[in-house]
Amino acid sequence: MLFLDRRDAGRRLAGHLMAFRGPDIVVIGLAGGGAAVASAVATELRVALDVMVVHQLRTPERPEPAFGAIAERGVRVVDGEQARTLPTGAAELTRIERQERDALRRRTEQLRAGGQRPELAGRTIVIVDEALPVATSARAACRAAYAHGAIRVVVAAPVGAEPAISELIGDADKVVCLHTLDRLTDAGSFYEDFEPMDDDDVRELLREGPGPALLTPAPLQRTG
Repeated sequence: MLFLDRRDAGRRLAGHLMAFRGPDIVVIGLAGGGAAVASAVATELRVALDVMVVHQLRTPERPEPAFGAIAERGVRVVDGEQARTLPTGAAELTRIERQERDALRRRTEQLRAGGQRPELAGRTIVIVDEALPVATSARAACRAAYAHGAIRVVVAAPVGAEPAISELIGDADKVVCLHTLDRLTDAGSFYEDFEPMDDDDVRELLREGPGPALLTPAPLQRTG
């Protein structure tokens, strides 16, 4: 057992992210448990907090592992090796993706209902999840952050698998992981308290997040 709960993990993770402080930083948690870790990171770093929805793509016949993931701005990441081994036809894979895309849009709208999101363009984005067993979701989140105009993307997690971290090269500018291992099959085994988090919990974290002063980056100063 490494962490008491997600907040404890976030506080410890923040200790390795002290270089990422200031008005040009936004911490983004992946909706679900990642949001709780991200909330603690943002509090420690005193930076803006946001959340991003990423949905994994799975088939009923072979739900694990996922063959891809989708995120905001039409982002789509597919594991070609996994997709090629699926018995499912192309038309069915397209239907699954369309269905997940509709669900992602509705979920994103519900999480943000009436709320203002921090500006992401021109800023450094720190994407946080509770664990990195595979790279697919984090890769999709990185690409979505860049699609929003981020100038630098960092991925951070309390625990992760070495293969997942290696796969993030090319999508993230930097990966920070406190504890790595060859394979990660049970993220919950690293937490004493690993209760499921629903979207109501995520909305509450967003309501508790930084105030309006952190939502808009300071104007860039020209030199020379």
